Amino acid sequence: MGTTVDAQTINAISHSRGKISEDGDVQTNQVLLYGQIAQGATEILYTDGSGGEIAIKSGLSIGYEIHLVARAANGDSSFRKYEGLAKNVSGTTTLVGNVEIIVVEDADLLETTITASTGKLRLEVRNDYDASINVSAYVRWTQIGY
Repeated sequence: MGTTVDAQTINAISHSRGKISEDGDVQTNQVLLYGQIAQGATEILYTDGSGGEIAIKSGLSIGYEIHLVARAANGDSSFRKYEGLAKNVSGTTTLVGNVEIIVVEDADLLETTITASTGKLRLEVRNDYDASINVSAYVRWTQIGY
């Protein structure tokens, strides 16, 4: 939405009300990731289900928030909220500082890894439960460029 949006992430909703110097340098975005993860398996949650990841274009910094909910067939559930900062400087993409995490759960269902590299932010989930789980993650981020 907006005439200065530079939508780099597949299936994301992006919004901008202006720009400082180029399209997408002041923008907010959101996307929903989901999947079913087999017992003991590790999966990357993609924006399109098969390979799309959250893009961080060179020259941008993003502040992100992830709300991840998991549920097993018997109702055991987990909620995790992650907040962090990532940046891409001349093609080198990194996380900045520590990722803040809030965990609310009635069973230890999963382990997550958040990484940033090659212009992408990635959310990887490992199923630590004794059965398959369904996972949904709402990701939103605000970006600024210079």
